Amino acid sequence: MFFRPCSFCSHLDVGCPIQKTAGFPPPPNFPSSCLSCASIAIPENREHLDTHPSKPSRERHTLPTWYTSTLLARRLLHKSTVGHITTNFPSPITPDPIHHYNPPEMVSGLAVTLPEYIASCHPDGNPTFLGLHLGTTFKNAASGSNVSLSLDWWDHHASNTDVTLRDLSNSRMALPRAVLIGYLEPYPSPVDPETRVGLERCFLDAHPDARAWLPGREGAAHAGFWARLVVRQVFWVGGFGDRALIGWVNMTEWQGIREDGSVQGVGDGRGWGDVLLPGEIE
Repeated sequence: MFFRPCSFCSHLDVGCPIQKTAGFPPPPNFPSSCLSCASIAIPENREHLDTHPSKPSRERHTLPTWYTSTLLARRLLHKSTVGHITTNFPSPITPDPIHHYNPPEMVSGLAVTLPEYIASCHPDGNPTFLGLHLGTTFKNAASGSNVSLSLDWWDHHASNTDVTLRDLSNSRMALPRAVLIGYLEPYPSPVDPETRVGLERCFLDAHPDARAWLPGREGAAHAGFWARLVVRQVFWVGGFGDRALIGWVNMTEWQGIREDGSVQGVGDGRGWGDVLLPGEIE
């Protein structure tokens, strides 16, 4: 379990002790009270998980390197336009009648997962969000919850569920997925014009309908804001363990990978544009 809720925390007058788990800094643009109501326990290594069957497979597979796996993870982020976001409800919950936010007290401190629009607008692997102030995901993040973003390749690649035990290569479970863990960081408001134009172009390219709730748009359906997920850890599941790696990626590599290469000193010079996910055609 990644999230561990803080039991005693108040937005009014009781501070929640800052937990140092995994060395996460507090989200800089959110209220200072109750910044660590959900902490994340991250293992200090990224050993390959032993998921091999007890009996040897008839077919031998060559495992990719960790750098290749990280390239695939960055490509998965770039190709994804929707992800499932997990946050924790604050504890205790403070109702917001203006935005009709009144969760039952029994969910206080519990995790909730919701689908959200995302776009890969930054070269460093921090995905962009068009947050809505009334959204549960963004309310929880503003209350100090850490954020995890789950991505998968299941809906991008046709999968045959009628497979035999001898050949599971067409199973959805053989396809890549990843969890990005960090915190949400809003852009300064108002966003400078050059940055705003770039964000709108990138996000609307993935989600044309989001024009209806662009931040600052006159007559927008909801009040929104630009934010990014500051990714601190990434857990990668490349597929079955006899042919793919499973574990924690190197964050220096994650942040240093670009589409057409990598920053100096990172990897072997390849970028995420040099690899293909299952089913992609060159």
